[in-house]
Amino acid sequence: PSVVTLAGKVETDAPAFPEAPAFKSDLQAALKLASSAERPTVIAGTLAHRNQLSDTLASLTFPVFSTAASKGIID
Repeated sequence: PSVVTLAGKVETDAPAFPEAPAFKSDLQAALKLASSAERPTVIAGTLAHRNQLSDTLASLTFPVFSTAASKGIID
């Protein structure tokens, strides 16, 4: 499994999963990476709200979850 972070790295003692590079400004590259994954999943945070990604997230064909802070970003 890999983790794609749109908001940057979260500092932890040890990563639970191998990390993919953070895609701070290249949404298309992040979506391409997720689409090529065997079982892709997106977890949308507050950055999704700030960048108005609701329609983009709704159009994805794989599971999208939101954090409590971005509640309502997806229907």
